[in-house]
Amino acid sequence: SVAMINEFPIKPKNYKNRIDNIVSSLSMDEYKTKQSIEELRKIIEETNRL
Repeated sequence: SVAMINEFPIKPKNYKNRIDNIVSSLSMDEYKTKQSIEELRKIIEETNRL
């Protein structure tokens, strides 16, 4: 779905790279996981504003 959305003309800035970073940052490290969740929330908020 990330690849498909990346082709949309209207999407959050750097969508694919940001999602890739979120997924790769998920780990057993609680701090990194919390950062990933916060970044995902930001992308969701940006998407809602579009």
